Amino acid sequence: MKTRWTWILLAAVVLPGFAGVKALAEADGDIKQIPVGDRVLVLEHCPWAENMTVVDAGPSLVVVDTWSSPQAAARAKAIIDQRFHKPVSHVINTHFHWD
Repeated sequence: MKTRWTWILLAAVVLPGFAGVKALAEADGDIKQIPVGDRVLVLEHCPWAENMTVVDAGPSLVVVDTWSSPQAAARAKAIIDQRFHKPVSHVINTHFHWD
């Protein structure tokens, strides 16, 4: 009997939290453009403070750290295309996000 109540309590407390995490992960905030130099642009996805760095490598671009949201990544791509007018030739992800 005690085990059953433990599982019920656990489900009541933990499962709604997972729904909240999903909603937060799907939220799409502002994108700040931070120029670091003539050939480097940092895009910050707020409110999560996810950073994407774009390096102009001459004939093409290098993107460091893509974002977790496809919607935010599409917005970032539009900013990159508008600013640089060059294709992305390399993508480097330095770490993994839970989302």
